Amino acid sequence: LGRTDKGRTDTLMIVTVNPKKKTTTMVSIPRDTMVAIPGLEDTFPQKINAVYTFTDLNQTVNDISKYLNVPINFVALVNMGGLIKMVDKVGGVKVKSPLSFTYNPYTARYRKRSL
Repeated sequence: LGRTDKGRTDTLMIVTVNPKKKTTTMVSIPRDTMVAIPGLEDTFPQKINAVYTFTDLNQTVNDISKYLNVPINFVALVNMGGLIKMVDKVGGVKVKSPLSFTYNPYTARYRKRSL
């Protein structure tokens, strides 16, 4: 999507699949959960969604596994480009907003936010 930085993991979820009970449980980890990143303790406190930014996917998985005291066997890393492709593969998503608005693709543009 034209980005040069890898960004933060703004959505972190743990999914547990139990084939014996035929159940699936999804838990969202609040991205603002405070952690000390191993090797970067001098930057404490950091939000858990920053672990990936400062380290890598393996370290992120290890930190979340230790933080929650659960093993993590498989990982999926999906960026916005991947999300768009997944939504397109299932035929898109229809949204009916209770608000009225207009959208013009010829005048809509990306606006960089200033911090």
